[in-house]
Amino acid sequence: MDIKWIAVYIAEAHAYDEWPLASARYNKGEVVHVPQTKSLAQRSAAATEFFENFGYNSELSTPWELVVAPPLDLDPSLSGLAKFGFEDLYCPWPFRMYGLIGNQFDFLPEPHACELRIDELTDWLTKNTRRHTDH
Repeated sequence: MDIKWIAVYIAEAHAYDEWPLASARYNKGEVVHVPQTKSLAQRSAAATEFFENFGYNSELSTPWELVVAPPLDLDPSLSGLAKFGFEDLYCPWPFRMYGLIGNQFDFLPEPHACELRIDELTDWLTKNTRRHTDH
């Protein structure tokens, strides 16, 4: 089974200009201090900086693909389903994991006590890797 890792960068959870809380993330000894992005270019820059600063792809055999979800208010003329973006459709804020097999969602864990358990992902990956290598 080929595994493809994708990270979707969404709105900042604790942007200093919107909902400032002391960040638990540090980069090079400094607290992360990120404004809420207002354009796709700003969000892309923040996502790229995050990936570089926090070591995504640095030592992984299977690299992550970075996808940037555009801010929802980029085009106020959109209506109906077209106005909904990734954040509206998949409810990823502040952090979610999904597992797909082909084009079907197969792993949709719910947060418990405001956290996701990585062992649930590990169990799902182990089960599905075995299932696809046994054939």
